[in-house]
Amino acid sequence: MKTFKIIVLALLACPLPTALWAGDTDVSCVEILKIHDLIQTSTANPVDDALPYSFGIQVNDSSDSLTLITSAAFTPPGGSSTSLPGDGEGNFEFEQTFATQAAMEAVFASGAYGFSLQTATAPTAYNPSLTLSGDNYPSVPKLSNTDWSGGKLILDPSANYTFNWNGPGNFCISLGTEDNEVFEEDLVSSSTVTGGTLLPDQDYIATISFSTHSGFNDGSTNLNPAYNTFTHFTIHTVPAPSSTVPLSAVLLPGPDLGVRLTWTSTSQRIYDIESTTTLAPPWLPIPGSPRTATGSEEFMDFTEAGPSASSRRFFRVRERP
Repeated sequence: MKTFKIIVLALLACPLPTALWAGDTDVSCVEILKIHDLIQTSTANPVDDALPYSFGIQVNDSSDSLTLITSAAFTPPGGSSTSLPGDGEGNFEFEQTFATQAAMEAVFASGAYGFSLQTATAPTAYNPSLTLSGDNYPSVPKLSNTDWSGGKLILDPSANYTFNWNGPGNFCISLGTEDNEVFEEDLVSSSTVTGGTLLPDQDYIATISFSTHSGFNDGSTNLNPAYNTFTHFTIHTVPAPSSTVPLSAVLLPGPDLGVRLTWTSTSQRIYDIESTTTLAPPWLPIPGSPRTATGSEEFMDFTEAGPSASSRRFFRVRERP
């Protein structure tokens, strides 16, 4: 999962000023980052992403209208100079992902990272040095909400929903890609998304990020070496309210809690089959839901086995518009 696009959210260290004033330097900020990416899919602890470690650099000039950095390069400890790709507007980024921390350290070791930045005004060369060492990664963010089903956090987008986790961090939700942010909140340990913010029947990418950094100022330039830990998870919003379908239920024989649900259906209409143990939201989809009807009657068996079986459970079937 790509992570670098949300680094600015995690650090809040590289704001782009709205104007350039006399005496200001050409460089707003220089950041070097080592990142650990994890995935959470249930109440269990997050696990490493497919390529869980990455090294990143971000360099921004101090204007939102002029190009004040014309080229940029960096030199890692014991390495050679590498040019940084730019956007043509004075901003430069670099990222490389790795399967293990050891593989990343072999290329980007602890120590001092030198920069060579060619700027538009005298003095034309700016050569800061940033040190990143100690493997000072923050703890792993973990969401404490329990409304998981099928590896996704299920919520009703029409109601307020509060996310809770294990320490101060930054939180953002995106639709489709991490660039398309629809919600963000910084340096909090819980966050409430107001009903109506998210669309129904969608998958969203959400990220909680913790950071340890030792930023300092060189004149008006912010220099920020940092370690980040990101936990990503998927939010699925339930479909928009639909008509509830009359439902019958018959207990199935056996040692476990089993029930056969039957309802009258219309061929090719889609039905959401949901359950809860308290009659309070959220109603969660049961395995096999949603279902597209193939005839005038549908049925589905639900079994909850062993000691995890609830003493009571409520079911409903809703026909989508």
